Amino acid sequence: MTLDPLQPAGLGFLLLLAHAAWSDVRRRRIPNATVAGLLVLWLGAAFLGASFSWLDPGGALLLLLAGTLLWRRDLLGGGDVKLLAVVGLWLGGSGLLPLLLGSCLAAGVVALAQLALPRLTLVLSHTPLRHGLALLPSEPPVSLPFGLAVGVAAAALWLAPAL
Repeated sequence: MTLDPLQPAGLGFLLLLAHAAWSDVRRRRIPNATVAGLLVLWLGAAFLGASFSWLDPGGALLLLLAGTLLWRRDLLGGGDVKLLAVVGLWLGGSGLLPLLLGSCLAAGVVALAQLALPRLTLVLSHTPLRHGLALLPSEPPVSLPFGLAVGVAAAALWLAPAL
């Protein structure tokens, strides 16, 4: 979809993306309402004249099908699959490969951060930043919030033309 990233629909996309990422970090769940909001916002922008290719929904469907296969093997969460598909609509066919590569790269950074978290928590517990530790989960994570990785990659790709 060709749309100024800083117009209201683009900002709405970024806000809903941030909500999905935060929810995935905190609860390991991406609300269906957030994904539906992204879809409705895309439909509204398309209806109001934002240019898009009819191949964009095809690319999003391809992401949904591939993601469903990964979900069935317990490699991705259902919310992650739905988020990837709707973000695929927003970024368009030419953005699918960069989205997947960027998401995997961001997921690697998140995984490294999760590995470093126990040591970082120990170090921060002796500094004034210890009060911020309450925002972190009390138990070590056993899964990766891939929605965060998708959100970071999508936001970077969305904002790149505006920079």
